[in-house]
Amino acid sequence: MLSKPIVLLSIGFILSLSLCGVLAYLWIDRSVTQAYSDTGYERDKSYRLMVSLLESEWEGLSKDELLAALQSHIDRADSNAASLFTDDETGTIVIGTLVIELDEDRFKRIRPTD
Repeated sequence: MLSKPIVLLSIGFILSLSLCGVLAYLWIDRSVTQAYSDTGYERDKSYRLMVSLLESEWEGLSKDELLAALQSHIDRADSNAASLFTDDETGTIVIGTLVIELDEDRFKRIRPTD
């Protein structure tokens, strides 16, 4: 039979290894979560920049001019790239996951779909 100090040291060693395993898991998990969070933040920042550029470029365009520009771009891009829908009731143009709002048939702003 093993002596009491050896048993206590063995239990302490096993507990230390278990704690190190848990801490390593938490560290890796936090690093992965932070990487995903940073990617999402950068994507959101790029999205807001793109929307701001488009809004300044499209300011004052009529509905027909917007539709022509969007359709031209869709025709040049992959045929499955995006679908273009107009909703005269709400005064919006929906392309993919973006909604282009119109005010009196003039460009107003871009927002994500609800």
